[in-house]
Amino acid sequence: MTEASYDPPGLLEFNKTYYWRVDEVNDSDPNSPWRGNVWSFTIANYDLIDDFESYNDNNIIYETWSDYFVNNSGMTVGYFDAPYVEQDTVLTGKKSMPLNYDNDGTVNEGTALETSGTSFYSETELQFTETQDWTKDGLDSLSLWFIGRPAYSSSFTEDPAGTYTIVAAGADIWNTADEFHFAYKELASNQTVTIIAKVESLEPVNKDSKAGIMIRDSLEPGARNAALLLTPDPEKGLRYQTRVTTDGGTQRGDNDFDPNAMPPYWLKLERASGGIIRSGYSLDGSDWKTFSLKVVSMTSPVYVGLAVTSHDSATVTTAVFSHVTISGTGGDQPWSAQDIGIPINEPEPMYVTLNGNAVAAIYYDDPNASLTSHWTEWNIPLQSFADKGADLTSVNSLGIGIGNRENPQPGGEGRVYIDDIRLYIPR
Repeated sequence: MTEASYDPPGLLEFNKTYYWRVDEVNDSDPNSPWRGNVWSFTIANYDLIDDFESYNDNNIIYETWSDYFVNNSGMTVGYFDAPYVEQDTVLTGKKSMPLNYDNDGTVNEGTALETSGTSFYSETELQFTETQDWTKDGLDSLSLWFIGRPAYSSSFTEDPAGTYTIVAAGADIWNTADEFHFAYKELASNQTVTIIAKVESLEPVNKDSKAGIMIRDSLEPGARNAALLLTPDPEKGLRYQTRVTTDGGTQRGDNDFDPNAMPPYWLKLERASGGIIRSGYSLDGSDWKTFSLKVVSMTSPVYVGLAVTSHDSATVTTAVFSHVTISGTGGDQPWSAQDIGIPINEPEPMYVTLNGNAVAAIYYDDPNASLTSHWTEWNIPLQSFADKGADLTSVNSLGIGIGNRENPQPGGEGRVYIDDIRLYIPR
């Protein structure tokens, strides 16, 4: 060789190991040749269909994976704004495909994009630019990875009387939007309202799990609020935090925490009609310490109650409260409770189909696939499609759906994510 490169003829073969060695030759030197090390590499045993890494502002995902704009089903692919694909919930690389399903027959209900579907299922379809032969190269199976979201898992109970237990998931009570379970009472804001509660215990699912009391402007995730929250973190302990603008960042001053305050502990928040917030915390409910005054403007009504987050969207924590009192007109009304900002999925099956053939659809074993809360690989033998009449020598489209494609029934809504779709060759 006179050049420092070598291009082997033809294409390399799937699932095959290649070896090479580079020797240095100099005919004028008696020590020649100098033999190099033996190197090797193995060709991948799969043919990539889509890993979603190529989508950007110029290659928008829903222009490749069609959704309800084309097929009138309940599927919405990607996001309406850049970057259009998911960049946080991913298996490998930096991107995955978010699929929003809505199987009640109406897509984007109550918005300008609302449309009625013809069937109670959600489906996206990838049209191949050229018909594919899935019998070549020993192709054996279709693989894709998916993850959904769990169903509603929070609860609020009183047992015995005066003792309240909250089970909650949620990413956090922080930043610009909160995810937590809230047990609350609705009071007018043109009065002084006060909540006192003893946090008896908090299960330490995460060092940033939180349980405490809150006064909130609304039940939206980005609502203005003031909160006293205990954590199991010995470096943080009790946190006093506020969000003073809707959808703004949450604030905590350098002195707005006490690492020595850990459950069981008493907490107190008072909000005057003008927005001034006074706080207090106590080991025994009698000797109170205070943080600095805060001001949080709120409209009427305000929501006053108990807040818990696990700081883990897929795992719940349990907190127990006692000696809860809420003063102000309306403080004696019954409790209400709900998740704030926690995304959930309603249970639905998942399927894959070829060439738009509903009869050839293959369903995931778990009929509640949409509730899968961890990345899961789904391997489908190609023979399964052939057994249902699919022509594997002439594949022109791949469909991924949520719901029952063969017998559509009214169902729920939610979101799943897809990553790394491949055709495999057995090793």
